[in-house]
Amino acid sequence: MKRWIFCGVCLAVWLVGVAHGQALQYGMTPEEVLEELGRPRSTMSAGGRDIWMYDADGRVVFSEGKVSAIQHLPVDGVNGAKRRSVALSEQSEAEAAAEAQAAEEAALEAELEREREASEAEMAKLREEFESETEAFLNGELGAEDESDWELSPGQEALYLGVEIVVGLVVMVVILKLAFAWSDIHGDWGQMFFPAFVAVAIKVVVRFTAQKMWGVTDVFYVDHGLSYLGLLVVLMKFTHASSWQRAVAVAGAAKLASIVVWVLLSVVLLNLLFG
Repeated sequence: MKRWIFCGVCLAVWLVGVAHGQALQYGMTPEEVLEELGRPRSTMSAGGRDIWMYDADGRVVFSEGKVSAIQHLPVDGVNGAKRRSVALSEQSEAEAAAEAQAAEEAALEAELEREREASEAEMAKLREEFESETEAFLNGELGAEDESDWELSPGQEALYLGVEIVVGLVVMVVILKLAFAWSDIHGDWGQMFFPAFVAVAIKVVVRFTAQKMWGVTDVFYVDHGLSYLGLLVVLMKFTHASSWQRAVAVAGAAKLASIVVWVLLSVVLLNLLFG
């Protein structure tokens, strides 16, 4: 008796499967489900999903127009396996993409860290160089090599001194002659030589002595001041500019003009001689 009951149940299941047609597959559209199972006994919607109910408590759930769940109805096992395989493949691809993105972000962060370290090292180097140069400047060491490049040999110093004396003497004689003419004072060229020589000699001696004895290169126009006083005395004693007013006018005009012309000519000639 039990055997006959078991056979009847199996036959009923087979008949239901035949009546329902082929097994359902995930991802089917409502039209495909209608073709396989026919019209449902009832339908309902809940949470954005459509639910079709069949006999024997069979249910088909649609999400976004595709079969997403099947209850108490035959399912195509091969298609289910494929669906699971596709899902696993998609999951693997997502995980691989996430890992690749994480690796890219880690590489970018490492690159930024290297750039930051290189920038900090460069700043530290610049700061060290600045501190070193500042210390050298405070200790009087900065520029020592550059200044040594401008030092002249004894022969060059002698040539420099000779050029300066000759240029200064010629310039002073010409300017004194012009200053006498400007002041309406008679004076021949012979009278111009001795005052010019005294003015040039005083200037050169004062500057040369200050440089050699005290190592001073800038005498703050003391040489020009003493040269002016010497020129003033000589003009009053040995020329027609014997009065105080005339001597001051001639000496002042001559000295101011000679400073400008003398400096310009000396620079030009020294550049030509020493490059």
